[in-house]
Amino acid sequence: MFKPNGQLVGFGNFNYYKPIIDYIGEGMQVDQVGLGSSQKDIKWYGFKFNQDTLELYKLNCLTFDSTEHRCIDVGYGQLKYKLWRKK
Repeated sequence: MFKPNGQLVGFGNFNYYKPIIDYIGEGMQVDQVGLGSSQKDIKWYGFKFNQDTLELYKLNCLTFDSTEHRCIDVGYGQLKYKLWRKK
């Protein structure tokens, strides 16, 4: 369960989530959400909705800026998790 305060319940070692709400800028080509065991230990995933299923993907860095040491173009990688809406 995704709670409004950023807590995540019932998803293994993931206790927190953090969606990206700013879609302007480099590296924001896909919808992203961070999941982690704490608010400071966040790993980013791309996500898509497929009807009643939330699909979470690894992120692939398509273009890396070696001067600034960051990814500036991302794409969906391997599908890692599927979450179905409880009815």
